[in-house]
Amino acid sequence: MAPFIGFDHFQFTYDVFGPHYQPEKPSIRYLFEDSVPYYRVNSDGTKLAINPGSLFWTWENHDIVDTEFPIPSGGRVHGLLVFATWLAFQEPQASKRLYIDKSTMPEIAEDGVLIKVVIGSTGQVVNPVETPEPITFLHVFLSPGKAFKHVLPTGWNGTFYITTGSVNFANGTNQYPLEAGSVVSVGLSPNTEDLTFSAEVESQLILLGGLPQQVAIFRQASPTA
Repeated sequence: MAPFIGFDHFQFTYDVFGPHYQPEKPSIRYLFEDSVPYYRVNSDGTKLAINPGSLFWTWENHDIVDTEFPIPSGGRVHGLLVFATWLAFQEPQASKRLYIDKSTMPEIAEDGVLIKVVIGSTGQVVNPVETPEPITFLHVFLSPGKAFKHVLPTGWNGTFYITTGSVNFANGTNQYPLEAGSVVSVGLSPNTEDLTFSAEVESQLILLGGLPQQVAIFRQASPTA
């Protein structure tokens, strides 16, 4: 999955963790459209409401205490929390935060296909918001019998997660049927690669892509890991 190290498909209706310290690694929170707003209050005085369909990218100093809860109280927060490795070998820095509202995310809308370009690009459609690292984050909606193709750049890794429905994935030589809950990672190719997704029923998937160099550095620096 590099440069990503994992993700959590989460939902909660109250402050699950209470006040807590944040890990010193980048994290990306993306809310699905059926979520209520997600409110964050930090000990440095920062307050932010993350709206449904929007994204919050953060690197928190370990001294920051964070509290997270839904608005309104009792509402369901529903989203994806993604962890990455980019700052793993840099000295601790002051907290940095980037909020990307859904209104700035371009979409590709065709017959039975909707592609939300949360970060990065696909085809000729580019999200103009500058991010600290070059990654792709797509939210894909497919109607039955419809398909979508994404070109994975040379040297990039891609991870996709089927959130609902049933999707056939093809990489040019093979095809794999995938059900909701399936996670697949591909990459390390010396060429660009066509990733094609076709739906049998109403389906959604999340596609993440990025360069894996940071994890290669980690493996060299930690031979016993």
